[in-house]
Amino acid sequence: MRGGNRRMWWRVVWAVSLMMALSACGDDDQPLVESDPDNARPDCRECQILFIGSSYLSYYGNDLVDIFNAFAAEAGKPVYAEKRSIGGYRLYRHIASEGTLAKIRERNWDYIILQGNAAFLSREEWHPMIIPYLIEFRQIIKENNPQTCVIYMMPWAYKNGLLSIPGGEMDYQEMQTALYNETIRVVNENDIATAPVGWAWYTAIVNGYEGDLYLTDNNHQSASGAYLAASVFYSTIFQEEAPDIPFSWGEGDNPPYLRAIADSLVRNFPDLWNLY
Repeated sequence: MRGGNRRMWWRVVWAVSLMMALSACGDDDQPLVESDPDNARPDCRECQILFIGSSYLSYYGNDLVDIFNAFAAEAGKPVYAEKRSIGGYRLYRHIASEGTLAKIRERNWDYIILQGNAAFLSREEWHPMIIPYLIEFRQIIKENNPQTCVIYMMPWAYKNGLLSIPGGEMDYQEMQTALYNETIRVVNENDIATAPVGWAWYTAIVNGYEGDLYLTDNNHQSASGAYLAASVFYSTIFQEEAPDIPFSWGEGDNPPYLRAIADSLVRNFPDLWNLY
C-alpha cells in the first residue's frame, strides 16, 4: 500500500471510529425491529436501478445518476438506471405523486435508491416530515417486487449546517453527526440499506480536501460533490471501486482520492450500512 493511500485509509478508519462512538451516545431504548431481513442485495447481471429524489440528485448539470451511468459504462457493466428527480420534491410529495408510484410499478427494479431531505432528518422535531414516508416507500417498493433492494442515501450536511434556518442551531459537524445517527437508526430499525454519501463527504472535508464539494449556495452538489456521491452509489451496488472516467475538474480536485474514500467506507464497513 502506498504511503498516500495508507494515510487515506487510516483517516477513513478514524472517521468511522468517530462515527461509531457518536452512535453509541444515542438513545439506548430504541430496539431494532425483530423481523426476518428481506432487503438483500440482488445478484443481477443487468441491474435495473431507479433513483427517486430532488435536485440533490441533479442540479445545474451536476447529475449523480449520469456520472453513475458513466462509471458503469467504463467498467463494462450493463445497467438500466433511471431517475425520478423533481426540484423541491421531498419524499412526502413523491409518495403522493402518481408519476412516482407508476415509475416504481413500471419494472421489477433490482435497486431503488431514495434521496430525502437533509434538514428534516437532522432535527427530531422535523422527523415526521421524512421518516414515516421512508418507511411507507419501503412497503410500496416491496409490494411491487419483494426482491428489490431499498437503499436510502445518507444525506450530506449543508456547508454551514442549519445556522441559516430558523430553529436550526447546528453547525456543519453537528448536522452531519445527527444525519449519521438518524440514518443508521432508521435503516436498521426498518431493514433498509444505506449508501453513506454524507459520511464520504464528511471524511473528505475533515481531512482537508482542497476541492469544493458544494456549489455557491452551500447546499447543492458541485461537479466533484456529484462525482463523490456517484462513487458511493457505484461501490454500494457493485462492491468495487468506481473506475476512472473523463471528467471536468476544478482546482484542488483529486478524483482517485474521492473514489478511494467512497470504496473504503462502503466495502470495509458493510454492517454499518446494513448491506448484506
